[in-house]
Amino acid sequence: MGARFDYFIIFAEMRTGSNLLQLALNQVPGISCLGELFNPKFLDNPKRNTAFGIGFAEREVDPLALITALKEKTEGIGGFRFFFDHDPRVADHCIEDHRCAKIILTRNPLEAYVSMKIADAVDQWWLSDAKHRLEVKVDYDEAEFQAYFDERVAFQQDLRRRLQLSGQAAFTATYEDIQEVAVINGMAAYLGVSSDLKRLPAALKKQNPDRLEDKVANFAEMRESLSGFERFDFDSYPNFEPPRGPRVSSFLAADALGLLFMPVVGAQGEWVAEWLEAINGWPLTTGLNRKGLRQWKREHKGHRSFSVVTHPLLRAWRAFSSRIRDPRAEEYQKVRDTLTKHYGMVLPQSEDDVDGTRAAFHCFLSFLKLNLARQTSLPIDPAWASQLNVLSGYARVVLPDLVVRETHLVSEIGGVVASRGAPATREPEVEDISELERIYDDSVEDAARRAYPRDYLSFGFDSWKARTD
Repeated sequence: MGARFDYFIIFAEMRTGSNLLQLALNQVPGISCLGELFNPKFLDNPKRNTAFGIGFAEREVDPLALITALKEKTEGIGGFRFFFDHDPRVADHCIEDHRCAKIILTRNPLEAYVSMKIADAVDQWWLSDAKHRLEVKVDYDEAEFQAYFDERVAFQQDLRRRLQLSGQAAFTATYEDIQEVAVINGMAAYLGVSSDLKRLPAALKKQNPDRLEDKVANFAEMRESLSGFERFDFDSYPNFEPPRGPRVSSFLAADALGLLFMPVVGAQGEWVAEWLEAINGWPLTTGLNRKGLRQWKREHKGHRSFSVVTHPLLRAWRAFSSRIRDPRAEEYQKVRDTLTKHYGMVLPQSEDDVDGTRAAFHCFLSFLKLNLARQTSLPIDPAWASQLNVLSGYARVVLPDLVVRETHLVSEIGGVVASRGAPATREPEVEDISELERIYDDSVEDAARRAYPRDYLSFGFDSWKARTD
C-alpha cells in the first residue's frame, strides 16, 4: 500500500514554535521540512529567494509549480511552514488536496503576541545561544491584541471548517506539545515515516522564558483589559438554523428603475411589489436564476438592490394569523396538526377570545424557538425563518445595498426611487393590528425574543410596544 500523503503543510503563526518543529522534523530520516516557501516578502527564509530552481518572481506567477517541484525533487516526504498571511492560493490548493498532510500548530495567543512584540522590538527572531538573548519589556495594546487575536482565530475557524466539510483530519499540536520528542515521533508516523527520535534539536533556545509579568511593562493594565476580553462568546446566541439558499427566483426586478427587490416573506413584500410595478410602468421581471441575475446586473449599470425587514414579533404574528390560524391555508395543515397534537395548541374559535388567542400565539412562538433550532421534525418555513438567515442566503449571490425597516418604508425607499428619477412612493395600506395589540404583553415579547434573538440583536429591534424600530 502506497503512502497516504505526497507532501505536508504546517499551518502555524509567528512565535508558535514552528522553527523548532521544522528543525525537529528535519532530524527524522525521510522528512524534509522547508521554511516559509510562500511568505509574500521572501521565499523559504529571508536569506534565500529560490527553492528547487524556482525564484521569487516565478513563484508569484505560479505558486503551485513550487509545490510540484517540492513533491518531485524531495526524497521521502517534503513540506513547508504556512502562516495566515501567506499566499491564499496555496492555502486553497492544499486544503482541498487530500494528498497533502495538514499539521496545525497553535500557541496561547497572548504568549505568542507578547513574544512577537519582543522579537520585533529587539529584532531577534532566532536564538541558538542563550548568552545572546536580548531582554526588553513591551507595552500591551488592547486594540492591537484584539485585532491580532481575531485575525488568527478567523483563519483557524475557516481552516477547521473546510477540513470538516472535505472529510479530512489534521495532526494538531500546541507550542507545549512539540517540546516532547514523543509527539514529534507521532507526527512523523502521521506523515507515514517511522521515527525513533531520541531528543529535540539543541540548536534552538527559547527566547523569552520569563513570566508574562516580567515581559510586559503595563502588566496590570493588560490584566485588567483581558478581564473583559471576550474569548468564549459568553453573550453569543447559539445558531442551529441551517443556512438558506439565495432563492434568486424570488427576486423582483424593476427594469425601468434599475431596482432589484429581494423580499423577505412576511415583511410587506406584496405592497412593495405592487408599488414597484406601478412606478416601473410594466410588469416586474420575475423567475430569475443566477445566470439571469448576472445578465440583468450587467444590463442595468448603477443598479440598486434592497430588502425590507420587520419586527420579529409582528412577522411571527402575520405567519400565525395567515398560515396557522386560517384554515384556508391548506398547505399548513400538517403544521397545524403537529402544533395541536404535540404542542398543546388550542386555536380559539373567536377573535374576541383574547386569552385563547394569546395562549395559541404563545404556543406558536415556543414552537418557533424549537423549529429554528432544528429541534422539531418539521422543516423551517420561509414565512418564519429568521430574517438574518434569509438575508445571509441572499448575500451568497448579491448583497442588498439597502436593508429597510418596515416602519421606515416610505422615507427610505422614497429616497431610493427619487434618486432614480421616479415619483415619490405612496403610503402603504394601514394594517389592522388591533388584535395583536389586545393580546400583547411582556410574556409575548419575551417569547418572541427567545425565538428570534439574533434578529433582535442584528437589526437593533426594541420591544414591539415601543414602536420605534
